[in-house]
Amino acid sequence: ECEVCCDTYLDTLVNYFDFEKNEAFLIRTLYDKVDIIYSQESVAYKKWVCARALSALCEYKAGKWDMLAGRIYKAEEEESFFTNLGFTTEQYVLLKNATNYNHDSICTSDFLHMQYAIAARLCNDIGEDTSFWLWAGSIAFPEIAYMGGWLGDATIADDGNSTSLKNDDYCADLDAENIYRLMASSTSSIDAFNIYYNSLSTNNNRAHVFLSYISYEEVCELVFKWMARFFNINILKSAEEVIEDIKNDHPDTYNFLLSLGNMLDNIRNYL
Repeated sequence: ECEVCCDTYLDTLVNYFDFEKNEAFLIRTLYDKVDIIYSQESVAYKKWVCARALSALCEYKAGKWDMLAGRIYKAEEEESFFTNLGFTTEQYVLLKNATNYNHDSICTSDFLHMQYAIAARLCNDIGEDTSFWLWAGSIAFPEIAYMGGWLGDATIADDGNSTSLKNDDYCADLDAENIYRLMASSTSSIDAFNIYYNSLSTNNNRAHVFLSYISYEEVCELVFKWMARFFNINILKSAEEVIEDIKNDHPDTYNFLLSLGNMLDNIRNYL
């Protein structure tokens, strides 16, 4: 007899993120391990552990992203892959190399970046506090969680000068929010991935799905609010002048807003 196992999630990892099949299998295995090891924990907590564990594989962890995704799920994430999750050294190295190769590529959606953003969104669901409160002040969810994804990329400068939101980050940020929304409706992590990526089409792209959950007006309002705070964008100027300032000084943020809708009308409404 021959048993054939079909898992759409494996195909998603291969087709959307360019993982090899053996790499995709290890990522898929992590979810099963967490289900078993954390069997006494809530479903929301297990979802967070998966996203947080995967995000911890990133070799270029910036402080703000780690803060927003919640406390590292173990003090030594590398060691816990062996002692807690039961991966071998060879499997861990393969996982880390594969996910960081994807992270460095600008040709595919950033898988690790997406996991950070999902973990940030799940923090609120499990009551996980983040030290980001100390840095940003008392702001409410989901606004603080958005900082771990699209809002942070659109308003926080990685290099101290300008924002950075390239195409791989754009895909990761929108995908993270869209997948999280499915997770929040009691859909499992694996099913959320499968349902979401299978739903994408020319007439239902990631931006369409994203804007079904949050209005373009709210996106603009939050971006302008935090751009004014971080970069002293002068919102007392005319809408046209504000757009020009963002376009000249923060082109990635400008392109992000432009890709989602009519910036000028919404800036006018906000101002």
